[in-house]
Amino acid sequence: MSHVSGGAGWWKSPSPDLVRGSAEVTPGPTQLSCARIAALLFAATLLASSAQAATLHVPSDYPTIQAGIDAASAGDVVLVAPGTYTDFETRNLETSCAFLKDGVHVESEGGSTVTVIDLLKVDGSAPTAIIAEFLPSEETSVRGFTVEGRDRGLGAFIWQCGNMTIQDCLFQNFDGGPITGGAVILVGNGSIIGSEFVNCKALSAGAVWFTDGHIDLIGCVFRECHNAAVYGYESGGGTVSATFSDCQFIGNSSSGGAGGCVVGLAMGQTTIRGCLFKDNLNTGTGAGGLGLGLGPKIVEDCVFIANGAMGANGQGGGLSGGGSPLIVRSNTFYGNYKTQSAAAGGAVEFATFAFFERNIVVGSQGGAAVASSGDVDTSCNVYWDNPLGIGIPLAPTDREVDPLFCDPAIYDLTLRTGSPCLPDDPLGCGLIGALGQGCGTVHVDESSWGKIKSLYR
Repeated sequence: MSHVSGGAGWWKSPSPDLVRGSAEVTPGPTQLSCARIAALLFAATLLASSAQAATLHVPSDYPTIQAGIDAASAGDVVLVAPGTYTDFETRNLETSCAFLKDGVHVESEGGSTVTVIDLLKVDGSAPTAIIAEFLPSEETSVRGFTVEGRDRGLGAFIWQCGNMTIQDCLFQNFDGGPITGGAVILVGNGSIIGSEFVNCKALSAGAVWFTDGHIDLIGCVFRECHNAAVYGYESGGGTVSATFSDCQFIGNSSSGGAGGCVVGLAMGQTTIRGCLFKDNLNTGTGAGGLGLGLGPKIVEDCVFIANGAMGANGQGGGLSGGGSPLIVRSNTFYGNYKTQSAAAGGAVEFATFAFFERNIVVGSQGGAAVASSGDVDTSCNVYWDNPLGIGIPLAPTDREVDPLFCDPAIYDLTLRTGSPCLPDDPLGCGLIGALGQGCGTVHVDESSWGKIKSLYR
């Protein structure tokens, strides 16, 4: 299944006058003058922006990160030398190390391992390390910092920005207490790329809480965060949409929602692709690994390992989905589990109509592998070693057969030669599951996930 956006109306042929040869259309003096003026103005703008862009060094030129930002203009880079920074200011009742300015890039010179924003010396109970509010451009960014919470405060607050980017950062040890969002609160649009969140907790969304806009999470790691590592929700101010790509959710927990990630009442498109959900646990209602609410959702090329839904009525150890339409395809589910009961959903639970295609489901515990309270369009799935059964009727192209994983004992879920999940199988389904042929000495964890995908997908 593919999705095609746009249509013939998005591009129109130019006016015939604009495509005639130069012999037919020769600009008059006024036309030529306007063209030259426009070209000169454009060139002058480029030269001016290039000449105005500057690099401001902290602390050699400016003593604090905030001083560098205050002196910067759009397009400038505030370059921060290695060190630990504990200088915070209070403005409009908010306390922060960095009140960002539109179009300004704040970057570390040596990377996150040697450049730390630390809440250690901040007076007050709820400081915020980074604040970005009402920044309309899509150029503002922070890159290459460790942000240390010391079990309090907030890492970043982003409010109604054009697109704020956080890249190559580590947020750790945040406790948002009764608020939503332990490390990052995003209202509006933003991108978080190549960043890691460790030991972050809050009332809801230990690491990232987002609403009323679009978020991109690309290549991020979420470990040991509590009350769902990531939570998206439509608060009434606007449609929520999201794209998660190549992210890892490992060892997170929750007493409600989902242990790893929840995209709740998000009415816009949500695509979750190439992600790893492993050892996430939910002791309330909802999924162990990934919980999906209303709106169109796609989950593909993901791996779900040993996630648990252990609330009183827990279902969907790996995935619980209520989106419409919901497409779950080309994923591998291994060893997911739920509360021991007659109810199905050890690996997957569907609350609405869904497409379930080319998935591998192995070793589900606590109930049958799949539960559905609505219709499921199912095809080309492989089931194996689910002690309490499959839970939904099999389609003609579904099979109960050993997928021949390379070494499931160490979570190497790539496929051996001769696997019925490989594209050359005579059933003609193409590749089934998230990973292709392998059998190298690899482990599915945070250090090798990218390697596995690059070698075998």
